[in-house]
Amino acid sequence: MTIDKTIQADSSILVHITMKLSDGSAADSTKVNNKPAKIIMGDQSISSAFEAQLLGMSVGTSKEFTLEAIDAFGESNPDNIHYMDIDKFSAEVPKKSG
Repeated sequence: MTIDKTIQADSSILVHITMKLSDGSAADSTKVNNKPAKIIMGDQSISSAFEAQLLGMSVGTSKEFTLEAIDAFGESNPDNIHYMDIDKFSAEVPKKSG
């Protein structure tokens, strides 16, 4: 019996994801803490466009792709921007200069 190790519409997977901005700089990555993201295909936790990119991938492979904002996390919403005093963060976080 051969086990199919490709991502299917009902797969539960662990993946490392690095999200980059249009200038190529990393915005976030699961590799920072070496903690992969758990994705359950079809549960609507990620967009259908994102799922479409993962379908058919095999264990151990990697892929780079670009999604439009609407197909990733949605368009920018100024109501979702929250400002916090820098003193609320840990002392280990370097303060941005300039």
